[in-house]
Amino acid sequence: SKWREYSLGCRSKLAFKHLLISMGGADPDNITGKILDKLNACSLPDDISITIVMGGSAPHIKSVKLKANTLPCKAEVKVGVDNMAEIMVNSDIAIGASGATTWERCCLGLPSIQLVIADNQQLIADKMAKKNAIKLAKIENLCEILLTSQDWMIEIGENAQKIVDGKGVDRVLECLH
Repeated sequence: SKWREYSLGCRSKLAFKHLLISMGGADPDNITGKILDKLNACSLPDDISITIVMGGSAPHIKSVKLKANTLPCKAEVKVGVDNMAEIMVNSDIAIGASGATTWERCCLGLPSIQLVIADNQQLIADKMAKKNAIKLAKIENLCEILLTSQDWMIEIGENAQKIVDGKGVDRVLECLH
C-alpha cells in the first residue's frame, strides 16, 4: 500500500516498455519457461525489457535463466526478491498467475495478463476478467495480447485499482477495536 499512490501516478502514460513475469514462488510446472518460449517467438519491440521474478526454491531457475538469455530483448531473472512492490511499480504490464498476487497487482493498478495455473485460481480469474480488471490468457495467445497492449492497458489498470485500495488491513483492525 505504501507504493500505491506513486504507482497510480505512473500509470497515466500509455507505454509498454517493461514487462514483469512472476508465476509465484515455486512454479513447479515451469510455466515461466513456457512463457519465455512463447515470447521468443513473438515480434515484440527490441526496446522492451523483461524482469522475471522467481522464488529461491523454484526448481527451474537455471533453465529459465538460459531461456531469458535467448530472448531478443533485455531480460533479467531475479530470485528471492524482497522488493516485489517496487518491481511491480516499475513495470508497465505483468504476466502472472491468478493467485494471491492478483490483489497486489490490483492495488498498484498494474495492468496484468493472468494465467490460471491451479484449479483454485479459476474463480478469481473469471471474476476479474468479467470486471475487465485483467486480461485472462492462455500461453498460446500471449503474443496477440501483448502486441495489442496499447488498446487495453490503461483501462485494465484503472479497473484493477478499483478492486483493491491497499487499506483492507486497516479496515479489519478498525472492526476489531
